[in-house]
Amino acid sequence: MSVYEADVMRKLLSMLEPKDMQKKFEANWKDVVKKRVGSWTGHTERMTNPRPRRQCEWEAEVIEYINYLSEKT
Repeated sequence: MSVYEADVMRKLLSMLEPKDMQKKFEANWKDVVKKRVGSWTGHTERMTNPRPRRQCEWEAEVIEYINYLSEKT
């Protein structure tokens, strides 16, 4: 079984960007993930069994990684 470490992957991918764009890349990535998690967790009162926030954060990171790969290929 593989492990996806979001912080490590985000850092590695940012290193592929030009040096002056690395911080912006990471900030944009984190912002997208935060917005996605917010859209998922903003309505937990209607859910009978809401997922833990950390699980939502991990899922949002994976989605952003997949979107990145899709965009680059």
